[in-house]
Amino acid sequence: LLVKPEVAQQQIAAEAAQVNQITPGATSTVPLVCTTTGSTAPGGIDGNTPQPDKPGRIEVIAAPVLRRFYGNVEIDAMRINRDASAIANEVIQHLTALKGATVKITLEIQADIPDGVPDDVARTVMENCRTLKFNAQAFEQS
Repeated sequence: LLVKPEVAQQQIAAEAAQVNQITPGATSTVPLVCTTTGSTAPGGIDGNTPQPDKPGRIEVIAAPVLRRFYGNVEIDAMRINRDASAIANEVIQHLTALKGATVKITLEIQADIPDGVPDDVARTVMENCRTLKFNAQAFEQS
């Protein structure tokens, strides 16, 4: 459909102003999706492009507001410094920069040791977990 850009822009601006009036205090840079309704008849500049035979109505539909994020990723234990740094720079930094955002990061460690854990290593790991204020830590027997 071909519409006059200035007419469409005026209607979009008017309807966007109505949306902002309905939700006071809401400022958004969310993109809008525009659809046109109305019947069409052949015509147009090239004679083949459909033209509205009567004025259509442009509907402005606001895109949904994204309010939560959840991500889960496995990190190679041998490359944790590199991978954790990349995650912090490429994901966490963008989320924490958002006004009012609360970002919670949880590190979960799972280790399978087929030959078993020596007592001295178990004591060291458990003591380090307590010192680093882990919420939960345990070794399991199988």
